Amino acid sequence: MALALAAIAIYGGVRFPVASLPIVISLVVYAAVLFREPRLWLFFVPALLPILNLAPWSGRFFFDEFDLFLLMTVAIWLLRSSSHPQMRLAPTAATLVFLFALAFCASLAIGLSPFDAVDDNAFLNYYSKYNGLRVGKGLLWGLVLLFLARSDLAQDDEALNRYWVPAC
Repeated sequence: MALALAAIAIYGGVRFPVASLPIVISLVVYAAVLFREPRLWLFFVPALLPILNLAPWSGRFFFDEFDLFLLMTVAIWLLRSSSHPQMRLAPTAATLVFLFALAFCASLAIGLSPFDAVDDNAFLNYYSKYNGLRVGKGLLWGLVLLFLARSDLAQDDEALNRYWVPAC
């Protein structure tokens, strides 16, 4: 699974319409850094979020370059994590996350219905009903990164202070 995600990220970088070579090189360097120190994603993800936006030049805003870096983050995390500690949330927190995700999915379903025909313009602007899928992608990435952060913090409780805080 990890190699498949890494291959998808590299392929996405190769097929990116703008600056594909710098993106691929950055992805490979990022993967090497994460392979050496896996918890550095806690620094790089919040640091790259405000500066990694090529949408005005590439035209891509549904699946962009930041998604490629998040895919590579998950791939290297899966490759490096040999043991998976208990990653349970407190029952109250788990209930709140579940209710939020449920409400979000209900809102997404309302926003998408009635379904429009998928044509050439369906995914090209922010006013399309399918823009809700782009917004929903953020929730999905947030839940995936919550899982990774809970796992890393269960193994090293100082990782948040060491990596996340300097990035913010």
